[in-house]
Amino acid sequence: MATKAKPFTFSSGATIIASEHNSNFDTIYDEFNGNIDNANIKANAAIAGSKIDLSTIGAIGGSSPSGATFTNLVATTSFSTVTTSFIVAKTVPQNNMATGGVTITWDDEISDVGDNFASNTFTAPTTRKYLMTVIISLENIDVDSTSINVIIVTSNRNYAVHLSQPNRQLSADSAMIVSGSIIADMDASDTATISYGQTAGDTQTNAIVGCFFTGSAI
Repeated sequence: MATKAKPFTFSSGATIIASEHNSNFDTIYDEFNGNIDNANIKANAAIAGSKIDLSTIGAIGGSSPSGATFTNLVATTSFSTVTTSFIVAKTVPQNNMATGGVTITWDDEISDVGDNFASNTFTAPTTRKYLMTVIISLENIDVDSTSINVIIVTSNRNYAVHLSQPNRQLSADSAMIVSGSIIADMDASDTATISYGQTAGDTQTNAIVGCFFTGSAI
């Protein structure tokens, strides 16, 4: 409804007709009894939030888009999924890792908001995008290895975050720190782990203290 106009104005000495007098009051009563809308509220009215029904509010600052309404986010949002994140680390070396591929183990759970990390594996609680980062500290890499790689392995796809060729890049057995980050699309109950792979050379490479795997819903 639009702002209301007074139907009748009485001048001094004029005869007051009851129907006109009542019409003025009825206009006020009809508006205040359940019909006040945005047009009747002054700008910067500072209405207390406790008096607003968040379940029926339309688009803030404009018309409701395609008839949609905003719902009470506090009542309908699951914060255990919105704030999903984890940080895990390695405090015990993983020695003599096999060639061909091995899952990196994590013995130090620094943080696990949402309790979604267990047994060296992150399990997505809901379908969304997740930012993941990994830092792997390697030592005693065999110079005769033709390739080493670190992969973030997820249910939907694998993400190679590092690939190198020790036999071409190194002159002797050596150490290396590799790192990478990706945004992974994951469905609810999908999993993510970190894999180390090596081609050729001896099984002598160690993943040592200084390895980290982190993730967060975005």
